[in-house]
Amino acid sequence: MALHLIKLCVGCDSVHDLEEWIREKIKDRRKR
Repeated sequence: MALHLIKLCVGCDSVHDLEEWIREKIKDRRKR
């Protein structure tokens, strides 16, 4: 369900785009 919400927020067309977006978010959190 969480992934579905994220997909709606980001507007990704494919799972690959969603995975890349999640990786960027994780990198962002590690920097802080």
